[in-house]
Amino acid sequence: MREIIYYSEQEKSGISDDTLTVYIPSVYTKEELLDWYAKLLSFPSYFGRNWDALIDLLRILDWLEQKNIRIIHQSVTALPENVLADYMSIVYIICTFWRLYPSEHQLFFLFDINEKEKLEKVFWEEAHKVEELWQSRKDRGENDGAFLSELRMLSQKE
Repeated sequence: MREIIYYSEQEKSGISDDTLTVYIPSVYTKEELLDWYAKLLSFPSYFGRNWDALIDLLRILDWLEQKNIRIIHQSVTALPENVLADYMSIVYIICTFWRLYPSEHQLFFLFDINEKEKLEKVFWEEAHKVEELWQSRKDRGENDGAFLSELRMLSQKE
């Protein structure tokens, strides 16, 4: 997935200025992560500070003038395991959404190269779960709302 990039400290400084580049510092809780997103991407006041709301806003981005958005994470591997798994599911969902429904915006997630091994493992495990849910939703003829509900139920089981 070209939307997920691993960087070294030197490479981070070479990102062009014609994009909105936000730096999420090391985070340790879901609340911290959501708060940084809200602050750095100037989320609308109705942002519900939950996973569903994050997915909804990352699928739109129409309040942002810049069309290229890079979200650089200093470190996410200190998040609790279940929170990291949920977040990587969201990264997968958003990357897949933007591939299926291209728009004038481009969104990229950047992670520290030192976290690559752990993140790749979690990412692909979660991607597999998401794909299974999407397939079952498709088989039942259900819409995105049903899919998001199932995703939320899956994350609560673990």
